[in-house]
Amino acid sequence: MPRPARTLTALAVAALLLPLAACSDSGGTNAGSSASSGDGRLQVVASTDVYGDIAATVGGDAVTVTSLINRPDQDPHSYEATVRDRLAVSRADLVIVNGGGYDPFMESLISADHVAAANVIDAVATSGLEESSAGASESPSDGHDHGAFNEHVWYSLPTAEKIVAAVKDRLAAQRPADAKAFNTNADALTAKLAALRARLAAAKSATAKDGVQHDVAITEPVPLYLLQDAGLHNVTPASFTHAVEEGGDVSPTDLNAVRTLMQQKKVALLAYNTQSESEQTRAVAAAAQSAGVPVVDFTETLPDGTHYADWMSANIGAVESALRARR
Repeated sequence: MPRPARTLTALAVAALLLPLAACSDSGGTNAGSSASSGDGRLQVVASTDVYGDIAATVGGDAVTVTSLINRPDQDPHSYEATVRDRLAVSRADLVIVNGGGYDPFMESLISADHVAAANVIDAVATSGLEESSAGASESPSDGHDHGAFNEHVWYSLPTAEKIVAAVKDRLAAQRPADAKAFNTNADALTAKLAALRARLAAAKSATAKDGVQHDVAITEPVPLYLLQDAGLHNVTPASFTHAVEEGGDVSPTDLNAVRTLMQQKKVALLAYNTQSESEQTRAVAAAAQSAGVPVVDFTETLPDGTHYADWMSANIGAVESALRARR
């Protein structure tokens, strides 16, 4: 989604840095210092509802989850944390962040309250993807920049499985009496994710049997891990997606290049982030629809009333449908 340049005002920063004793019963500042809000449940704070849903699924009745980003109009890159957010983090037994520069407001909250590393799960660090991509790139002759790290790691199902395991282990360490329930819940969710990975592997295998490379275009790299696991290759100019991500204007040259991909049916689908629409992205989508290129919508937060595994299943289903239409 667009990343408008926004910073906290001096007063807002000062408010966040003030001690929380006045609004906290315990006055504690470390995650885990307050075991619960009084109902005996472990308190989990997640930067977005994606990680909040995973924690709620694994924790079940033993946890209460607060997701600070839980609406499609909230942008983690520019979100301004509130005193209420800091209070939630100060009382949390477990904090889950995306990391990788995606939700910097969480880093500020964690630092302000000196949250112990043992009580924080960083999805990017857990994924290992940043390290593995450090030296990896596609041939520079293809005209596309693949060097920048894609921080949208929740679209990587292997990463999601690692996060499930991390949540299970952290919760069990704090509540051994509920460890069996955490294991059961985690196993059930992991089984669903494994089935989804099998679907992506099948799509990749079918794509390989076609004997041709299936190219795709994207408005932003949000779903790129999922698309790559389906055997798809992004051919969108990096400067186009960078401009969309930053909320800037796409150059006429890049806009024409992407529209041409649609008009000449050079791509199997257009992956469209509905949370970062602009005049230019709508123009590209219109070109795709006119040419009969499937437009597959993706979002950065959970649709209302949807759980993570079901959401990923629907995303994969949309890709599968688009590929069938291509064949």
